[in-house]
Formats: sequence, C-alpha cells, structure tokens
Amino acid sequence: MIALGIVAILLLPMAYVLSPLLKTPAPAAPPVPPPPPSSCIVDGVDYGTPVEWAIERALGRAGEGEPDPEAARLRAALSTELEQRVQQVRREGRLARVQKGRVLCVGCGKPYAASDRYCARCGEPHPRVCRRCGERHRPGDCFCTACGLPLPAGGRP
Repeated sequence: MIALGIVAILLLPMAYVLSPLLKTPAPAAPPVPPPPPSSCIVDGVDYGTPVEWAIERALGRAGEGEPDPEAARLRAALSTELEQRVQQVRREGRLARVQKGRVLCVGCGKPYAASDRYCARCGEPHPRVCRRCGERHRPGDCFCTACGLPLPAGGRP
C-alpha cells in the first residue's frame, strides 16, 4: 500500500507537467487578408475611397468629373516605375564618387586616406581595392594586376 502511494506521488506531478505537451493543438485560424485599397481617382485627384469623394463632392470641394477606373491602373504602373527609378538613383549614389581627386566612401561619404583599404567611419571597403587580393588599382583598370579578377564597372569608381 505504501508503495502504491509513493508511485502515485511521483506520477501525479509528472502527469501534470506533461499533460500540456500531450494535447493536440487547435488548428490556427488563417490570417484575414487586408481588404484591397479602393482608391477613387477623379480629375487627377486621388481620393482614398469613393465615400471620401462623395463627401468632398457634397461639400463642393471636388470637381464635377466622374471616377476613372483606368486611372488606378495607371497610378499603380507609375508608382512601380517611380520606385524603380528611385532604386536606380540610390544605386548610382552608392557608387564611389570622386571629388578633387579623392575617393569618397560609398556608405557614409567620408574621404579615404591614401593608404586606407576600408573606411575608418563605417568599414565599407575601398572601391579601388581588389575584393579578392586587396591590391590597389588605378581608375579605368578593368582587371586586377595582381590576381586578374575583373573589377566592377570596368574599374570606374
């Protein structure tokens, strides 16, 4: 009888601790997707919703035009084109810039010293140093003279 009591005392806490692990989890509800934006473009003005346009029209602040369904598609295309152009300008801005014969860091704009291989401020590698062997190269070089690695952009900084 005492042995049965000891076994019960030992098994009950273990069952209490392990019971949450043995339960099957309830299936998670799928996330609810956000509703698609319903933009209302009238005479080139983008109202957030058709309701907003109706309110503005009732108050006399909106034009007499009607919503243009083609404008939303054109706006999305222009937005995509604009984002691509912004990314291109940012990439070009990150390229090394030369100012009065000094190379500027593409990360922070600090000028490199003559012997620097990395930027002292942000750690960005020098654009005129070979990525493989660390050898310096001249502007316009297309290949590293030490290891033969093709240089990015034909050696242009």
